[in-house]
Amino acid sequence: MNEEMKLADYKTQHESLMFHSFGWSDFWKTHLEASGNFEVIETIMNNRFIQEKWLEEQGIKKSGLSFEDMIEEQIRYYEPDLWFAHSFMISPGFRIRMKKKYPFLKKVIFYDGQLLHDENYLQGCDLVLSCVEDTLDYYKSKGFDTYFMPYAFDEKIMERAGKLERIYPVSFVGSFFPFRGIHSKRLEFVYQLTRKEKIDLWAPDILGRGKSAVYNISKLLSKGQFKEFRYAMKLEKERNGTVFGLDMFRIFLSSGITLNFHGDIVHKAANIRLFEATGSGALLLTDWKDNLNEFFEPGKEVVTFRSLDECIEKINYYRENEKERELIARAGQKKTLENYSYSRLLSKFGDFLAGYAGN
Repeated sequence: MNEEMKLADYKTQHESLMFHSFGWSDFWKTHLEASGNFEVIETIMNNRFIQEKWLEEQGIKKSGLSFEDMIEEQIRYYEPDLWFAHSFMISPGFRIRMKKKYPFLKKVIFYDGQLLHDENYLQGCDLVLSCVEDTLDYYKSKGFDTYFMPYAFDEKIMERAGKLERIYPVSFVGSFFPFRGIHSKRLEFVYQLTRKEKIDLWAPDILGRGKSAVYNISKLLSKGQFKEFRYAMKLEKERNGTVFGLDMFRIFLSSGITLNFHGDIVHKAANIRLFEATGSGALLLTDWKDNLNEFFEPGKEVVTFRSLDECIEKINYYRENEKERELIARAGQKKTLENYSYSRLLSKFGDFLAGYAGN
């Protein structure tokens, strides 16, 4: 958030952040409210500037308040029936306290898209959403209510981003957390790929900055991850920078081919980039997962690879065969807009939620 925006009123700050389209943005609010059954209040817990502005406008003393304190003030003010408490800044104890303290809170909802599989962390929650069926099976076995909610794409992204030319032949937009079990395989794959192919790469700081960098480097070296350290240092110099929200979507909208790699421990196709990239009309070249055909038809709506050599082969093929590339990209975009738009998925979820909230 720029310095000028920090001085703006709460409504202006909130609208600006929503327009930037980071994460779920205002997509849930827009499409749940379209049914006429809900009034949705979007709070941005991890932005202290906007939270303090809200407190200031309500005449609430803000000094000394933690992030959870600020959320409690908003819960008390708005009196929601349903609380989507999916932020990792919200502790299990806080959720439990809020349910006991405020009887108007009928249900608390959490989204596990990271395969936490941790029933203790989700204490205080009633309903768990996830994009992975195995995750829902886990929570169902622990007594939680569950609902399958894949990630999606919102059509308004293209309007907000504006018309763009596809100036990046091959791109990758994503993060690298270089430790084993998270993104070390992704890091090595992209490093090896960039030794042989020109890839336009956008990623956050791989090793962090300041004390965070010192900690991460020490941890890598103490665990003997010398290769990962070398890969990270090399790619750090090659990345174009960090993009989120609308800036990220503009990269997808400007890419002929964009790459996708799931995390090291993820065995199912599920991540949000599947839908962000296809929705933006880029040709998605993604790592093979056995369940991918539950979402897209490989070879007709997306393209897959199982190895570095196959990835390179397909990059070269589709870079040279523009008509075939565009045919698959358009088919992938059509599938996402028809089946995995937020308007469609949240309309169905709204029908479920209207009945669930009354139970």
